[in-house]
Amino acid sequence: MSDSGMTDPLDVVISNAGMNTNIGRNGDGERWEDSAALMDINLRATMVLVDAALPAMRQRGRGQIALLSSLAGYFGLPVTPSYCASKAAIKAYGEALRGWLAPQGVAVNVIMPGYVDSAMCRAMPGPKPFLWTPERAARLIKRQLAANRGRISFPFPLNFGTWWLAVLPEAISQRIVRGMGYHG
Repeated sequence: MSDSGMTDPLDVVISNAGMNTNIGRNGDGERWEDSAALMDINLRATMVLVDAALPAMRQRGRGQIALLSSLAGYFGLPVTPSYCASKAAIKAYGEALRGWLAPQGVAVNVIMPGYVDSAMCRAMPGPKPFLWTPERAARLIKRQLAANRGRISFPFPLNFGTWWLAVLPEAISQRIVRGMGYHG
């Protein structure tokens, strides 16, 4: 990040920019322009930030990079296809970086929250089970980053449920998702 004018090295970088799109109340689908902007912000900006921060961290042999994914990265919800795709990509990217960079002294953590109360979360159609306050989420994330957890996913019931949706046969998963009120 030498072009930024910073003189002190980065110890921790947290990529937390994001946006969401959805299929609309009538199920019309996501507009391509919105999906492209989402990928630029959610995925591409994350990768650009990592690319900028990584050389100095690798050279020093230390640093920590936290990437914000989502439990939506485990299983695609029919109301937010592009968002789910971007968060699945960040999850895979972060896990791959962690394996590559750990021997070099650089920690990588993938943060996978469920529903955290925010304007973006409130704008998303569908139910929001196990909704957390931002303060509660921040406390857990801070503790888990300090412990260098590779995957920081919460709340447990939703984490467990989305993991199962990903491994169950597709027909069963889709039936469960529709039964919960997520309709495409």
